[in-house]
Amino acid sequence: MTEVPPKIRILKGAEADLSAATYQIHDESHTIGNSLRWMIMKNPNVEFCGYSVPHPSENHIHLRIQMYDNLSSLTALLNALSNLDDLCETIESAYNDSLARDHMSTEEEEVNPFELLGVGLESTEAEIKRAYHKRSLKVHPDKNRGNPDAARKFHELNQAYELLLDPLRRMVVDAKMRAKENRKAQFAKFDAKRKNMVDVLEESERASKKSRVEKGAKQKEMWRENERIMEEGRILREEREKELKKREQEMENAERKAQEKDNDELEPPSLGALDTTVRLKYPLSSQPTLTTAESLSALLAPFGLVESFNIVLSLKPAPPKKAKRGIALVPFKQVGDAFAAVCASERAERGMRDVEVSWAQGKEPELIAWLKKMGKLGGTTVESSGNAPKTPSNASVLSQPPASSAPPTSAFSSFPSVLPGGSEIPSANPSTGITGLDYESLTLMRLRQAERARLEREILEREAQEF
Repeated sequence: MTEVPPKIRILKGAEADLSAATYQIHDESHTIGNSLRWMIMKNPNVEFCGYSVPHPSENHIHLRIQMYDNLSSLTALLNALSNLDDLCETIESAYNDSLARDHMSTEEEEVNPFELLGVGLESTEAEIKRAYHKRSLKVHPDKNRGNPDAARKFHELNQAYELLLDPLRRMVVDAKMRAKENRKAQFAKFDAKRKNMVDVLEESERASKKSRVEKGAKQKEMWRENERIMEEGRILREEREKELKKREQEMENAERKAQEKDNDELEPPSLGALDTTVRLKYPLSSQPTLTTAESLSALLAPFGLVESFNIVLSLKPAPPKKAKRGIALVPFKQVGDAFAAVCASERAERGMRDVEVSWAQGKEPELIAWLKKMGKLGGTTVESSGNAPKTPSNASVLSQPPASSAPPTSAFSSFPSVLPGGSEIPSANPSTGITGLDYESLTLMRLRQAERARLEREILEREAQEF
């Protein structure tokens, strides 16, 4: 059986079964009772532990321990005493080191939790709770609204209350308070000369401590300033990185949009409802036969197939007055044929004398504009300002045979392959893939555009010679 220390006695009736026993510990009070109970309860094999003080005058405590699985409560008690002894030595060592570094404290830093609560060093936990309840009612901020220090005092009271209810922290405070009282008692026994020497020594220690505190405060302030600067630098760095990422994202978006725009420009636009329809305007004095849809179809037949049943003809002025001019909307089957008719506007050699042909929408179709922009029709025509048109760049040699081997219409078979200015007529890639246009139609459109440019250039040259 484990040897029992002299200060510990097992009460009668518990020797047979030590899994649940009551022990009497001599020469100890509430402080050791609280601390020992706290240490015993840290053992996972302990089911219950409680202590009591039979009477303050007897100066001993009763400790009840109950274990799981019929384990020995005496072993748990002895282990707790050993651990508590080691802990007390650690606390005492830390306290002595602290006392050596800070032997004396200023009055502003000196806070006595026992004085705040109005209790003594030997007060029990119940007495501390009662004292806290009374003091808290007096210093509570709700009852001292006009006192600016009420909140601070109430906070200090709470800290003192929590400190004294913690057994280990209370042991440190007890030791510190007793050491302070011992110093005061020793100081009272000194003579005047020795008291003066102690006062000088304490003043020197206070000055040294104040210097250390100020130095520590400066170091702490420098550390905080460095931390602030580092934090500001980190924030600035993150902002720069975010700005850089934002710019990179914007550049990527701009490049992607530009690429999408280029891809959209490379795709030919679709034909509109009126893109193959032309508008004819002519005087009946020079074209008296153009009064029916059949005659208009016959006039435009050399350019391509016409949807005769959709021709809209209007003679001005309306009957019964004699008509003087005609206006017609003629839809072609292909946009290339409509483009050929527009290019032959008012050309007598094509049988279109005094017949003005224009696009029905008042502007050329988007497909024609796209073909000119892509250089498939030799660029735009001559502007009315009289500037000579720019000649298109030489086209590359066709890499594959044309999709259709049909020769051009006889009306354009005599067109020269080189314009009067010396530049070649741009050739089209046979695999154009443009909706509504095959290789033959695109070639004819290019030839008509080239002939129109040649005629406009000749007219401008004649006008320049006349003036």
